[in-house]
Amino acid sequence: MARSYAQYCAIARALDLVGERWSLLLVRELLAGPKRYTQLAEGLPGIAPTVLSARLRTLLEGGVIASHEGAYALTELGAGLEPVLLGLSRWGMSLLGAPREADQMRLRWYLDLMRVTYSRERAAGVHDVYEFVVDGETAHVTVSDGTIEVRDGGAGDAVDLRVCCDIDTFVGLATRAVDVGTADAAIEGDPAAVARCLAILAPAPPTPSGG
Repeated sequence: MARSYAQYCAIARALDLVGERWSLLLVRELLAGPKRYTQLAEGLPGIAPTVLSARLRTLLEGGVIASHEGAYALTELGAGLEPVLLGLSRWGMSLLGAPREADQMRLRWYLDLMRVTYSRERAAGVHDVYEFVVDGETAHVTVSDGTIEVRDGGAGDAVDLRVCCDIDTFVGLATRAVDVGTADAAIEGDPAAVARCLAILAPAPPTPSGG
C-alpha cells in the first residue's frame, strides 16, 4: 500500500500522490510533451531505473499520467500541476544562485525558468516562434500575444529565429552576459526577431532610478 499522510487535507492528499522524490520533476519533463521511458531517464539524470519505474507506476495509477504506444503523457489531472510547478519555479529563483560544480544544466530547464521571467508586456501583440538547438537538445518557444509556450523538438519551417550554440553560450545570452553580436552561436532569422526574442525571453533588468 502506498504511504499516506492520512490527513483530510487537500495539500496532504496531493502530496500523497506527487510528493515523493522525482515525481514533480517527472511531471516537469512531461509538460513539454509526451516522452518515452528512455527520454524521461535522460531528462532526469541521477534517477535509478527502479525509482523511475516506481514513480511512473504511481502516477499512472493516480491518473496523473497515461501511457499510449510506449509514450507517457500528462492527463488533464496531471496538466493541472503546471501552475503549481511554475509557482515553485518562481519561488525557487531566489535559491538558485550560481551553478554549483556538480549541477547539470539543460536547455529545457532554462526555458522553463523563462516561462516565469519572460516579459509579458513585450510579448503583447507578438506572434513568433523561436527554435533553440543547444548541445544536441532541441526545443522551441511559441510567442502568442503576451503568452509563451515551450515545447520539445523543432518547429519545422515556421520559425522566425533559430539559435544553435552550447549551453554556456545560451545561458550567457539569456542573462545578457554575452552580446549577441559576438556570441559563439549560429543565429538564423530577421534581426528584428532577434531583438524581440531577447526583449521577451531575456528582458534587461530595470535601470535604477536616480536620486
